[in-house]
Amino acid sequence: MYCNICGAEISEADNFCKNCGNPVGENQIEEMPNESQPSGQKERKPINGVGLFALICSVFELFLMFSHPFIAFFFIGIPTGLLCYYGRKRKPKNIAVVATVITLISDVIFIVILFDFLEIIKL
Repeated sequence: MYCNICGAEISEADNFCKNCGNPVGENQIEEMPNESQPSGQKERKPINGVGLFALICSVFELFLMFSHPFIAFFFIGIPTGLLCYYGRKRKPKNIAVVATVITLISDVIFIVILFDFLEIIKL
């Protein structure tokens, strides 16, 4: 049996709920109701916070790559890569995968800019 106030499990011999002190009576719930949402509402999917933060950082890195490539790569790109790695271990993975792709695109841009910079130094 379950308390109709707090939902705590109570035994048949108890006169009061041990959790909230509600008197046990005939109105007690025999089975705990299903915790699911009402049928008219959609169930919310969990958000991968690490993946979402990695996505925001990777987009910022991509935009910063064109003005300050070295800062973008070393101070944002490498930590973002680590965030993407840990974000892919959590579910849902799709946000972290998108962040990983954007980070890889930024890294390719950095390599192109680095090679252009090295060509300028040779001259």
